Amino acid sequence: MGVGGVFTVSGAPEVVLEGVAGKGVMAVVYGSTRTSTIPGISIAGPSPEATLYTPTLDIEYLVAGRSLTLDVVPVSPEGVPTPAVITRAVARAFNIPLLPVDAGSWTEARVPHAKLPSRVAGGRTGERQRWLPHIGLRRSSGRKA
Repeated sequence: MGVGGVFTVSGAPEVVLEGVAGKGVMAVVYGSTRTSTIPGISIAGPSPEATLYTPTLDIEYLVAGRSLTLDVVPVSPEGVPTPAVITRAVARAFNIPLLPVDAGSWTEARVPHAKLPSRVAGGRTGERQRWLPHIGLRRSSGRKA
């Protein structure tokens, strides 16, 4: 299946395997950890709290060409854009199929992806909503640009 100019594979295991038979595939495994919220430990977001959303925003950018969950492309505190920009360019240039795999993200990605049955996000579900106003980000309207 193609999403945003990138070929993705998703679905039941047998469908995924059939879709990539005889080809290479880039499995992109992503997840969140509350360890990243410790000040000074990670630069994968504009603030420590925002790092919880970076894996979801990165995978959405990688697959769809823009973040769908929040109206922002992940950047470091210095404004350096996510390495997903380079990863997407390589996947598109070489027509490499992507297999996004959620290993425990803080928020659900709005692109096709596989989910590990044992995935556990780095925090309790009930805590998610209280972070949004605190980190100064807003949810996307879901509209395509």
